[in-house]
Amino acid sequence: MKHTSRRDFIKAACAFIMAGIVSRFGLLSFAHAKDSPLPAGKVAVPATDPVAKAIGYVADIKSLDKSAKRGSKDFCNNCALYTAVDAHWGRCQMLTSGLVTAQGWCRSYSKKV
Repeated sequence: MKHTSRRDFIKAACAFIMAGIVSRFGLLSFAHAKDSPLPAGKVAVPATDPVAKAIGYVADIKSLDKSAKRGSKDFCNNCALYTAVDAHWGRCQMLTSGLVTAQGWCRSYSKKV
């Protein structure tokens, strides 16, 4: 039987509590549409969509390659090709197979005028 020291127990408890805090508030402060439910009867652009692959569409910028050149506000919801459906989802003129996330990104970004 291994005895855990009080110090090890406190370290583990603090790590557990901090992980809970970070996951709870991290998700709230940077909520993505992919975590938000789709409007009734709608589908998201599938990852297998050939046009989405061609233009490099990603629903979650965390999965975006760090070498991709993008501005800090180059998201779908700031693009001229985007039309909002609700606060988290919208239609893209390039991707007709479903809805895109408001915080998504692709290489076809065109700044709204």
